[in-house]
Amino acid sequence: MPDVVPITPDFAVSRALRAEEFDAVAAQGYRMIINFLPDHESKVHVSSEEARRLCDKVGMAYIHIPAPMYGVFAEDVILAAQRAVAMQKTPVLAYCASGQRAAIVWAAVSVHSIPVDAVLDTLTIAGFDLGYIRDDLELQADKPRWQTALRSAAQNPHTRPAA
Repeated sequence: MPDVVPITPDFAVSRALRAEEFDAVAAQGYRMIINFLPDHESKVHVSSEEARRLCDKVGMAYIHIPAPMYGVFAEDVILAAQRAVAMQKTPVLAYCASGQRAAIVWAAVSVHSIPVDAVLDTLTIAGFDLGYIRDDLELQADKPRWQTALRSAAQNPHTRPAA
């Protein structure tokens, strides 16, 4: 069994699962696996196809959201993670190479409903010192406001950004 780090009662992270660990994860009560590893990142990790097959075998839902190491804040990653979490097949175990990338994606999704300080405090309690992503989380939390401003500016060609 991998070292599973609970972030919340319904969401935990771990390093990449080995093929023989999927049974144990299901036995621990996890109902869904989210795999953030891109298939091409490492040849030693279980492929997304194999992970899907192993999850099917033990009755867990499986979602693959490839998140490159430097792409965890990419819009497609965040939107896919939001949809996955909204499925309510909890508890969820999300994994990547070490678990940290999965924790960062959880944080980026969570700041839409939880204050940034509370998200960072939750991660600290779980053992992740991720204060260095505060600015990125603040941008994610403020995303609805700045996206609205961008759309408004794009629709009005006479609007110029404030200097």
